[in-house]
Amino acid sequence: MRSPDNRTSTDVAIVVQGNYPLDRDVRTRKMAKSLDESGSNVFILGRNSLEDPDLGQVKSSHPPREEDIDYAHVRRFSWLLSTPLFRLITAKVPVNPFWILWLVVQFRAMEPEIVIPCDIRAGLPAIVAAKLCGIPTVLDLRENFAELAREKPVEHVLDHVVLNTTLVGTVERLTVQLADLIWVVAEERKENLVAAGKAESAVHVVGNVPLLRERSSFTDKSGEYDNAEWPGFTFVYVGSINRFRGLDLLIDGIWHANRTSDHQPIHLAIAGDGPDKERLERRAETLGITEHVDFLGWIPPDTVTSFLRSGDVGVIPHEVSSYTNQTIPNKLFDYMSVQLPVLTTPTRPTARIVNDVNCGKVLPYHATGSVAGTVMREMQQSDGYSTWAENGRLAIESRYNWEHEMERACSILTDRFGVQIYPWVSA
Repeated sequence: MRSPDNRTSTDVAIVVQGNYPLDRDVRTRKMAKSLDESGSNVFILGRNSLEDPDLGQVKSSHPPREEDIDYAHVRRFSWLLSTPLFRLITAKVPVNPFWILWLVVQFRAMEPEIVIPCDIRAGLPAIVAAKLCGIPTVLDLRENFAELAREKPVEHVLDHVVLNTTLVGTVERLTVQLADLIWVVAEERKENLVAAGKAESAVHVVGNVPLLRERSSFTDKSGEYDNAEWPGFTFVYVGSINRFRGLDLLIDGIWHANRTSDHQPIHLAIAGDGPDKERLERRAETLGITEHVDFLGWIPPDTVTSFLRSGDVGVIPHEVSSYTNQTIPNKLFDYMSVQLPVLTTPTRPTARIVNDVNCGKVLPYHATGSVAGTVMREMQQSDGYSTWAENGRLAIESRYNWEHEMERACSILTDRFGVQIYPWVSA
């Protein structure tokens, strides 16, 4: 879709750090779709990779150098594609001169009014290239990468470089300083950047919230898991399984809840994978609760919504840290969208929203498995269950949705850069 009433459209270039499209890059897709529907011409610039992280495999052939999809024109870095040098010159490092040069060539050819790099690995080269071409930039900063690097385990030799907190922090600070505007996903992250010296007027919150136009996917009852019959009141979790995700607390909570009560069993269904999965499976086996804990592994993206609908409560058990206190997991809003009450640990952004909306319960700081089990049992028996579920749905429809976020964001782009990005009709 292009600008209505024959008005002049704005050309926007979105730069991603990998290939595109990828099913799990939901935020880029929502951003591009909204800009396209508002009348902008959207270009997405990425690498031409054989790796397909959505399927966990390597594809047999590279996609085309250029491709038109429904809402954008995709261009992929393909210099020396058929040579052994291709992997070297496409290395995902923020100071890759080949990547910067390719972006300069692309920007000069398409002449976008705005460049939006996604995260710091795409951010620094895109911002440098845009400045060489005199184009303003909006850094879509989806994580606190320095703190995330601190949380991730070092598993390979290269991790000593890519997860070096000093190096990552330096790159992140430089990228933030060079960007004209910054989008972050939580108010707490904005506070952090402003405290570090970035002008408050340059930092704006654009949350990881659902696109209401796709709400049918939340209400359609034809998904794979809609007829799932879990053996008890079921808490569901979807996402990576790393140590800082806090799933130990849930497994211990299941053991305590089912050990100390004669009520209907409490069940836990986990959709995801990661380096901590095998350890957690062994823990569930040691505690003798394997019949109450299901590890499903990664499930296809188009089945996630029906999986969530199959549960009774959505859980966010992340450990409280400098990282989790400055980010909001997408799953919070996914839970709210399907009217799942939420159980969360007291990470600042997530706990703030759950308390403000009254869509679930927040565990106390330093909760033990015994405390978690007690709260899980309380949620099962609470008279407030339907209120939590309805409050979550209403909050998504009235405030926590992508249409609302992008309307504000596009207004800021127009005011700041003088570009014409027109509003679209909400679904």
